[in-house]
Amino acid sequence: MRVYPARTVEELIEKHGDGNRIAVGHCFCRQYHKMIGESCRFKHTPQSCISIGELSRYAVDYGTGRYLSKPEAIALVRELQAKGAVHQVFHKDEDVRNPEIAICNCCWDCCGVFGSYNRGIIPLNLHSYFEARIPDISVCNGCGICAGYCPVQAISMTGDQCRIDAAKCIGCGQCEIQCPEKAVRLIAN
Repeated sequence: MRVYPARTVEELIEKHGDGNRIAVGHCFCRQYHKMIGESCRFKHTPQSCISIGELSRYAVDYGTGRYLSKPEAIALVRELQAKGAVHQVFHKDEDVRNPEIAICNCCWDCCGVFGSYNRGIIPLNLHSYFEARIPDISVCNGCGICAGYCPVQAISMTGDQCRIDAAKCIGCGQCEIQCPEKAVRLIAN
C-alpha cells in the first residue's frame, strides 16, 4: 500500500476516469466505528472509498458502489483532503508493481491501519514518495494546525515552532494543505 498526496491521487483519477472506471462506496472502517458508537471528528461522507480500474465494475455489479465521473471523483478527493483525509492507494494482490485498484480516503479516527498504528497495535507498512519539510522555519507561526492534522504524530511543537520527524513522516501532505502560512512543503524522496 502506498500513501499519496491529493495531487497524485488526482493523476490516478485522470488515468482511470473514462468509461465507468471509477466507483465510490461506503468506507467500511467508518461504518464499523459508527456501528459501535465511536464518533469520527472529521465528519467525512460515508461514501468515500474509491475503486478504480477493473475493481470499479465489481463494486457496482455487487451493489457496494456507484460510478463517479472524473469531475465528481476529483471534487470528492478535494473535499475529503480539506477535511483531513489521507489517501492510501491499494494495488492488485497488495503488490505495488501491480495496477492500482482502490483509493482509500482515510481519517485516523476510523482507519483500521492508522488507528491500529497510533494505538501501538501494528507497525505501518506504507510506502511514500514524499516527505514533509519546513524549508524556512521563520515562516512557521507556531499555530500547531499542521500537528493536529498529522495522522502519525510526526509533527511536534518545540516552543513556538513545528518540528517534523522525517523518520515518522508518511508524506501524506496534510500538513502542507492545512498550514495557513504555507510553511510546509512536500518534497519528493
